[in-house]
Amino acid sequence: MELQLHLELLGGARITRGGVPLHFVTAKAVALLCYLAVTGRPHSRTSLAALLWGEHAEDDARRNLRVVLTNLRHLVAPHLLITRETLAFDQTSTAWLDVEAFEVALRGAVPPDLDRLGEAVALYRGDFLEGFHVRNAPAFEEWALAQRERQRQRVLHALHVLVNAHIAQHAYAAGIEHCTRLLQLDPWGEDAHRQLMLLLVSSGQPGAALAQYETCRRLLEDELGVQPSPETTALYERLLMEGAGRTASPPEVARAAEPLPPVEPPRALRSNLPSPHTSFVGRDAELAQITARLREPACRLLTLAGPGGIGKTRLALSVAASLSDAFADGVYFVPLAPTSAPQYMAAAIAGALGYAQAEGDPAAVVLHHLRGKTLLLVLDNVEHLLAGADLLLEILAAAPAVKLLVTSRERLALQAEHLLDIRGLPYPPATPDGAAAYDAVRLFVDRARQARADFALSADNAPSIARICRLVEGMPLGLELAATWIRTHTCQEIATELADSLDFLATSLRDHPERHRSLRAVFDHSWHLLAANEQAILPQLAIFRGGFLLEAAHAVVGAPRAALIGLVDKSLLRRTRAGRYEMHPLVSQYAEERLAALPEDDAAARARHCDYVAAFLEAQERALKGAGQDAALAAIAGEIHNVRAAWQWAAAHGRVEPIGRMLDGLCLFYTLRSWVREGDTATAQAVQGLAAVGDLRAAPVAGVVARLLAWRARFCHLLGRYAETDRLVEQSLALAQGRDLPQVRAVCVYIQGCNAGAGGDYARAGRLFQESLALYRDAGDQFGAAELLTCLGGVAYDQGGFVEARRWWEEACAVCRGLGDRNGLARLLNNLAEAARFLGEYAEARRQSEESLALLHDIGHGWQLAGVLYNLGAVAQCEGRSAEARQRLGASLQLARQLGRPQAVGLALLELVWVALDEGALDEAQALAEEALKLYQGIGHRRGTTYSLGLLARVGSHRDDAPAAKRLAEESLAIAREIGDKMAIGAALRTLGRAERQLGLDGAAEQTLDAALGLLVDIRVLPEALDVIVEQAELLVRRRAAGEMVPSSPEEDAAALLAVVLGHPAAWQSTRVRAEQLQANLHGLLSPEARALTQHRAREISLEVLAADRAVCGV
Repeated sequence: MELQLHLELLGGARITRGGVPLHFVTAKAVALLCYLAVTGRPHSRTSLAALLWGEHAEDDARRNLRVVLTNLRHLVAPHLLITRETLAFDQTSTAWLDVEAFEVALRGAVPPDLDRLGEAVALYRGDFLEGFHVRNAPAFEEWALAQRERQRQRVLHALHVLVNAHIAQHAYAAGIEHCTRLLQLDPWGEDAHRQLMLLLVSSGQPGAALAQYETCRRLLEDELGVQPSPETTALYERLLMEGAGRTASPPEVARAAEPLPPVEPPRALRSNLPSPHTSFVGRDAELAQITARLREPACRLLTLAGPGGIGKTRLALSVAASLSDAFADGVYFVPLAPTSAPQYMAAAIAGALGYAQAEGDPAAVVLHHLRGKTLLLVLDNVEHLLAGADLLLEILAAAPAVKLLVTSRERLALQAEHLLDIRGLPYPPATPDGAAAYDAVRLFVDRARQARADFALSADNAPSIARICRLVEGMPLGLELAATWIRTHTCQEIATELADSLDFLATSLRDHPERHRSLRAVFDHSWHLLAANEQAILPQLAIFRGGFLLEAAHAVVGAPRAALIGLVDKSLLRRTRAGRYEMHPLVSQYAEERLAALPEDDAAARARHCDYVAAFLEAQERALKGAGQDAALAAIAGEIHNVRAAWQWAAAHGRVEPIGRMLDGLCLFYTLRSWVREGDTATAQAVQGLAAVGDLRAAPVAGVVARLLAWRARFCHLLGRYAETDRLVEQSLALAQGRDLPQVRAVCVYIQGCNAGAGGDYARAGRLFQESLALYRDAGDQFGAAELLTCLGGVAYDQGGFVEARRWWEEACAVCRGLGDRNGLARLLNNLAEAARFLGEYAEARRQSEESLALLHDIGHGWQLAGVLYNLGAVAQCEGRSAEARQRLGASLQLARQLGRPQAVGLALLELVWVALDEGALDEAQALAEEALKLYQGIGHRRGTTYSLGLLARVGSHRDDAPAAKRLAEESLAIAREIGDKMAIGAALRTLGRAERQLGLDGAAEQTLDAALGLLVDIRVLPEALDVIVEQAELLVRRRAAGEMVPSSPEEDAAALLAVVLGHPAAWQSTRVRAEQLQANLHGLLSPEARALTQHRAREISLEVLAADRAVCGV
C-alpha cells in the first residue's frame, strides 16, 4: 500500500510520508517539491533551474537540479512525474496538501457555507511557508511571497464573511472567536476592532468593549503613530455614554446582518486576462524563455517583437496566465490596437486596471495606482504608439515592483528594453516525415477540427498540410484562417490556392517582404470565399475602434446578426463574453485597405459611424444632467475609442453638424470625469479642423465654433490658464454676437465670473454669476442654474460671507436633489461643511463632509475626494487631532496633484502649514508655504497668494523673525484689501498684530488686533477671532510687565479674555493650548476671589460685545 505524502505548508513547511518526517539534503529540495505540489502542473527543467538557481550559468543550474532531483526521487518518487524535459507532481498519487484543502474548502463555500468556511479557517495555521526561506533564489522567494499574500488575503476575507454571518445570526460568541482571530492576522484593521467592540457589548461585556477600544488606540499609536478613525472614536463615545448596562443588540450589529458576500479572492489578486476562445498550441521553448526572463530581477521591460499575425498576443497571454501567482497584485492585459494616438495610452492602461472611469490626468492615475504594487502589465500592439513610450519609463521609475511585457511589430528602442524576436511556429521541411511533431501542423489540425469535427491528420493529407505550413512560414494567423477553408476545400486544394496566390503576389508585390505576401495570400483567398453581403459588411466594420455591439453594426453598416455570426465562423471576427465583436488588428488593416479602395463607400461609412456616435452622445447628454448620470458616464467610457474616432474624423473633415451634436455631451463627460486635458485637446482639434475648410464666421460654422471656444475656455480655466481663458471667451462672444445663442453667452459669462473670482474681483464675479444664472433659468436649464448657485455661494465664501454662502449652497442642494444629481449634491455638502468649519461648527462640518464622502464612494466619483479629504483634515487640525489631519491632508494633496487641480493642491499645502506649525516643524512649514506661494503666483490666483504670504509671515513670527513677519503680513494685507477678501484681511491683521507685539510696538499692535477682532466677529469667523483674543491677552500681560500704563487689573482682564476663549466651542485646539498656558501663568497672580470674578465676567461677555467694546480702528 502506497504511503500518504502529507504536506503542511500553511504555517511553515512540515512534510511527512506515512507519518514519518522526511529529511531533505537542502532547502532547495523542499522548495522544489513545494513548488511542484502547489502549482499542480508540469514545468520544464529549464524553468525550474532558473527558479532556484537563476544566478548560475544554465549548465550549472541544471546540474544542481539533477542533484536535488536525486534526493527527491529517493524520498518521494511515487509522487513525481519525471521526463527528460519536464517535472510535475503526480496529482493521482496518495498525497494531502493543506493549501489544496484550504482552496477546496473555500471553493465549496460559494455561496457562503459557514461550515466549509470554518474548515478553511481552521486549516490556516499560519502564513504560507512561514519562516521558510531559500538563499540565493529570488525567483522562488518572489513566488512564495505572492502565494503567501494570496492565501493571507483569502483567509482574511473568509474571516470577515464568518464574522458578518455570526452577527446576522446573533451568534456573538462565535463572532468574537473569529473576530479575535481576524485581529491576530490583521491587528491594524479598525473595522474588525469596531466589530469586536459591538460583539462584546452585545454579548453583555461592555467593559471589555471599552477596553478593546483602548487596545486599538494603543496599537495604532505605538505602531503607526496615528489615532483611531472618527468612526471608531464615535463608537467608543456612544458606548461610553450609554453606560455599562447595555446588553441589547445594537443597531450597528443589526445593520451588519446583510447578504453575505461570495468567498473569493480580493480584487487586487485577480487579473483581467481574457478567456481564450481556442486552445494554445506549442511555443514551449518560448514560454520557458520568457518566463525565465521575467523572473530575472533586472528584466522589467520585455518586448516580444515580430510581424503581425505571428502569435505575439496569444504567447504573451499564456505567459501572463502562468505567472499569475508570481505577482501579488495581479496580471493585467492592455489591448492597445484600438488606441488611436499616444496621448490616449495612459487612459487605456487605466481602463485595464479597473479605472476606466477614473477622474483626472490618466497618466497620474496610472502612476498613483501602480506605486507600491507587485504587478505584471501586458501591453499589446504598441507599434503605433512608440511616441508615447516615455510613459513606460515613468511606470518603471514610479513602481519598482511592476514589470512590463510588451508586444510590438517594432522594438521600443528604450535603454531598459529587453528584446525577444518571435518567429513563426516550427514547420516540416520539404520531406514531411513526422509532421505531427511540428507545432505549425498541430495548430492547423486543431483549428481545422474546429471547422470540421471529423478532420484528422493522415498520411494522405500530411504532405499538403506541411506544404501549407511552409507557404505561410508557420504564421499562426495564416494557419488559422487557412484552416477555416477545410469546410469547402481539401488540404491539397488549399495548398494549391495558396501557392497560386503567392506566385501572383511575388510578381505584383515585389516590394513587400515574403512573409507579408504569404499572409496577404491567405487574406485574399479568405476574402474570395466570403458571400457578397459579407464582402460588403467586413470593410465597413473595420471603422469601429475598440469593438462594437450588434445594434451599432446594424445601425452603421446594416449588418444582420447572421452575417456577423458567419464572419465569426470564418475567424474574421471574434465575439467577446460581454457580447462585443472585435477584429484582429491585421484583419482590420486588410479590411480598411479594401474600404479605402472605394473612397465614396469609405466616406459614407465613416459618416454613418459619426452620426451614430453623435446620436449616442446626444442621448447620454440628457442623462448626464440627472439621475442617470452614473450610467451615462459608464456608457461613454465604454465606447470612448469609437467616440474619439468619430470626433477625430469629423474634425479632420470639417463636419460641422456632427461636431455640434457631439459637443455638449462629450465635453460634459470630460468635465465630470476631470479629463480636462483631453477636453482641451479635442476642442482645439475641432476648431483647427473647421478653420481648415472654411470661414469660421459663416453660418452655421460660427455657432458651433462659438460653443467649441466656450468649452475650451472652461477647460483652460480648470487648468489654471487664465489669460488664455479670457482670450477664448472674447472670441466665443464675438462669434455669438448677433446670433441666437443664449447658451453660449450663459457659459461665457459664467467662465468670465470664474476668472474674475480667481483674480480676486469678487464684485465683478458676483455680477457675472447673477447674469449667467438668469440666462440659465430663462433657458430652463436647472443643471446650469445649480452650478451658478454654487458659484454665487463661492463668491460669498471667498469674501468671508459664510452665512450667505450657506444660503446659496442650500438652494443649490435643493435643485440637485430635484434633478437627482448626486455628483453635484456631494460637492455642495462638502462646501457646506467648509462653511460650518469656518463658523466654528466642527461637529456639523464633520457630519456633512462624511455624508459627502459616503455619497462619493457610493457613486464612484473620486475627483471631488480631494476636497472632502481636505475638509476632514482641516476639521481634525482645528480639533487638535494632528496625526489624522496630516494623514487626511496628505491624501488630499496627493490626489489633487494626481488630478492636476492647482487650487486644490494649494489649499492642502496651506492647511499642512498649520499642522507643521502646531508640531513645531518650522522648516517644513516654511517649505510648504513657499511652495503654495509659487503655485498661486504662477497661476495668477490672488486669494491664494495673500493666504500664502500670510502663512509665511506666521512662520516668520514663530521663528521670532518679527521684521520679516511684519513685512510679509503687510504684503498679504495689501492684496487682501485690493481684492476685498474680508477673511484674508482679518487673518493678515491678526498676524501683523502678533509681529508688532513681538517688535514691542504695543500701541500699534493693540489697534491692529482690535481691528482684526472687529472684522472677524462681524463676518462670523469665530475660530480666528478667538485666536486674536489670546493675542490681546498676551499683549495685556506683556504691557503690564513692561511697566506701561494699563488698566488697573490687566491680569484680571487677561484672565477674563482667556476664559471667553476656553469656554467657546469654536476655538481651535492650538488656540486652547496657548490660552491654557497663559491662564496657568496668570493663576498664581490672582486671588481665588479674582479668579471667580473673571469666570463670572467671561460668562457675561459675548464676542460681539467684546469686539464692540474695543477701540476698532479703520480697516
